Amino acid sequence: MAFKYISSKENPYFKELIKLKKGYSANSLFLVEGKDIVFEAYKNSCLKEIICVEENDVTKQFNNIKTTYISKNLYKEISSFQSLNQKIIGICKKEYSNNLGKRCVYLDNLQDPGNVGTIIRSSLAFNFSSLVLSLDSVSLYNSKVIQASKGAIFHLPIIHNDLLSICRGYNIYLTCIDGKDIMEVDKLIEPFILVFGNEGKGIKKEYLVLGEKLKINMSNFDSLNVASAAAIFLYKYSQN
Repeated sequence: MAFKYISSKENPYFKELIKLKKGYSANSLFLVEGKDIVFEAYKNSCLKEIICVEENDVTKQFNNIKTTYISKNLYKEISSFQSLNQKIIGICKKEYSNNLGKRCVYLDNLQDPGNVGTIIRSSLAFNFSSLVLSLDSVSLYNSKVIQASKGAIFHLPIIHNDLLSICRGYNIYLTCIDGKDIMEVDKLIEPFILVFGNEGKGIKKEYLVLGEKLKINMSNFDSLNVASAAAIFLYKYSQN
């Protein structure tokens, strides 16, 4: 296992790591942090390199993975956490697939990274085949998206695309407050795309004509957090 040590901010490779933290990469690389998420990347052959301050019990788990050691001060600059408790950062590359499968989740202009990461996690847990983020949604590689997904991004095909570009051949189901109660709809017809809209504005108007509208019937309130609503929809249609 090759390794090197970096202690200067002027080091060209460290400058590349800073770019990765900000989401800039010419090679579709991105950073993940924490032993659990790094290990999920490793299990799925997405882990290309690990960054750490010193060798520890965590780093010893990753055989034949390139390792770069950096000083504590530099580590803190690329870490998303205030302390060094996470101990390890991984450089990853996720392979993309245009095969959306029969049960796709589409997120339309979602901006909260915690919501996006949680919905990715729920989509995997409830056996959906893929997830698509609209081009105006938060980036998949936002550090908070990755943390909230708990590593699910490495198990589920995920891409950025426009709904109109992928909807041909799919039944479209749109979640909104004026649709049919999901308790009246036992099954979604495959192949389908289940659409969730922006946290404040909902689904774009031009998309609302594409398919059937569905809602969660509530007695004392008219809306839920999108991640909470998504979990209910995904569980409801997990057995489809």
